Amino acid sequence: MFSKTISTLFIGVGVALASPAALAADGCAPGAPAEGITENMGAWDFLIGHHDVDVRLWQDDAWTDPVATAEWNGWWGLEGYAIVDEWFGPANAEGLRNRGVNVRVWDEDAGRWRMTWQATRGAEAAIYESEVRDDGFMHMWQVSPPEEAETDAWFEITGDDTWIRVQKTRDETGAWINQFRLDAVRVPCDPE
Repeated sequence: MFSKTISTLFIGVGVALASPAALAADGCAPGAPAEGITENMGAWDFLIGHHDVDVRLWQDDAWTDPVATAEWNGWWGLEGYAIVDEWFGPANAEGLRNRGVNVRVWDEDAGRWRMTWQATRGAEAAIYESEVRDDGFMHMWQVSPPEEAETDAWFEITGDDTWIRVQKTRDETGAWINQFRLDAVRVPCDPE
């Protein structure tokens, strides 16, 4: 049985929304960070560009072969003071996709990133925080709504144009266990 988080990967919506990136600029113009902003702004710049994503599940103590594909697009927004990234989840049986958008900003006072996530499925919204930890990975966790704050994920840059995201969830004992993994590959820009 899929958990609520896993099932959101596969549940789509019936209304197609236009991409804010497509409306703001073509995919070959991802913008740039604002001049004079903190060096921490670049911690998420691996998300810049268009990425094809393979979705793998954790089963029998190992990652499965890809079970679905998705897309992840990122660009510098708000005049370079934020990274905006879109998620286009795998299509469900009806061919519909869940979509969502993050706005990531650096919180100087807290010393970490804060993110606002808005999904099209159920118009769900959430607040996340993230930081680079001693293992060198960007860790991300949900802080609001608190009743659903059971997300723990980390990102690992695996090459110049590749990265992975591993999401964990709690098992019946409360221990964190692997849930799914996203393997992303940046694809060349097509200006047409």
